[in-house]
Amino acid sequence: MNSKSWATCLVCGTAAHFRLMQGVFIKGKFMCSRCEQVITEMEMDDICYPLIKERLKEIWVDNKQQNSS
Repeated sequence: MNSKSWATCLVCGTAAHFRLMQGVFIKGKFMCSRCEQVITEMEMDDICYPLIKERLKEIWVDNKQQNSS
């Protein structure tokens, strides 16, 4: 199986094949459509908000580390 044909959601960890996936890539990181929808409907007092916030930080933290190398 070709690993380049698959992407893993940075929020929930679900793997999806490129031909079947629905979601978005942000700075090279994939987020599935289910997590995208959950995030857009989430309130700040939601119990999952801190976890989601930390996962989304990975988009910018990894990018900053790559740019500084």
